[in-house]
Amino acid sequence: MIGIYKITNKIDGKIYIGQSLNIEKRLKSHMNCSTNVHLRNAIKKYGKDNFLFEVLEETDVYSINERERYWIDVYKSTNPEKGYNLTDGGERVGGWHHTEETCQKLSELAKKRASKPDYHNPTENSVIIHKGDVTSRVKKELLEEKLSEGWELGWSRESAKQGGLKRRGSGNGYYGKGYLSSGKNNPFYGKHHTEETKQKIRDNMPDTTYNWRGKHHTEEAKQKMRGPRPSITGDKNPNFGKRGKDSVMYGRKCINNGIIEKRVYEEDIPKYIEDGWVIGRLVVPYKKKSI
Repeated sequence: MIGIYKITNKIDGKIYIGQSLNIEKRLKSHMNCSTNVHLRNAIKKYGKDNFLFEVLEETDVYSINERERYWIDVYKSTNPEKGYNLTDGGERVGGWHHTEETCQKLSELAKKRASKPDYHNPTENSVIIHKGDVTSRVKKELLEEKLSEGWELGWSRESAKQGGLKRRGSGNGYYGKGYLSSGKNNPFYGKHHTEETKQKIRDNMPDTTYNWRGKHHTEEAKQKMRGPRPSITGDKNPNFGKRGKDSVMYGRKCINNGIIEKRVYEEDIPKYIEDGWVIGRLVVPYKKKSI
């Protein structure tokens, strides 16, 4: 559900207004560890049972920012005596940004955490799944169980659509900022690389020819590449004219084992994962050019 919600402290009556593209999921995240420090501290102090969660209205992604600002203004929840909101709402954080000092502290904490021997990426060995419009991430060992519960692999259509909208046009963080890095505004304007730097760049350029340097195709191979492939072109292709559910690729996902890749049906994926296969296309590592 996309919309605006309200969280009310039953003890002192303070209110928090928020927006979400998935209100049910947002409720769970607030109650476990809200990103709003005032609301989080209040939940720790009074307990989850002393907070009431309500949906104020359902809306769409195009008007959600405007409606959030409207409700924050109605309840005056940016007033510390009345609510927990830190901004006037809209555009996620309403134009609010961390100070340079806070950014530096967060950066140092992240580096310190990543340097620990037992640190691991929380998304490691996990895959994206969805059910309806709800998208989640699950560990691979739990994938089979989730698939049996009706979940499907990949992003939901709604999540993919909303993600695209956020990064398009004025929603893109770089929208209208091209002038900041062009001409005299470019920090490298008027400067030149040293010969030493140029050589380092050459040494680190990927070898796009891989292992084919110095080799040649045989005449037979050249002829095969030049000529048509009548057995799989036009109406002789088993997928000719087929779309959607009629396509032979429908319902299949791409997997690889680090050597080859292939497409298999979703219900067969768990057994491949047990054998060491992973979901996704095969990424061929590049080799540096030898000068």
